[in-house]
Amino acid sequence: LKMPKMEVSTLEAIYLSQYSPLDGLEVLDLRKNYISDEGLEAISQSPHFSQLHELDLRNNGITRIGMKRLAESQSLSCLVKLDLRLNKLGKRWEDKLRETGNFPVLNDLKIG
Repeated sequence: LKMPKMEVSTLEAIYLSQYSPLDGLEVLDLRKNYISDEGLEAISQSPHFSQLHELDLRNNGITRIGMKRLAESQSLSCLVKLDLRLNKLGKRWEDKLRETGNFPVLNDLKIG
């Protein structure tokens, strides 16, 4: 599902995370939107996104608050590629996410 630059808001990201027809989705591209920390939290906790392999959240106003929720995620263990560039994050989040053990197949991580 590719939705770049569609002005997706936090509430719309929350709605997407609850939308059961997205079960089994493997690619989610929400770059250049407005999902913020609350939208990231909803996505990272959603059982509907448990099969995601690629998640692109570049330029979405995400801060360390959202990253803490993402790091706690038990639903995104299939992620292979995660792009969080152009948010309000430091490179140290790369190590923090890897250290959680919640992303065992994540090999393409871009932050900062």
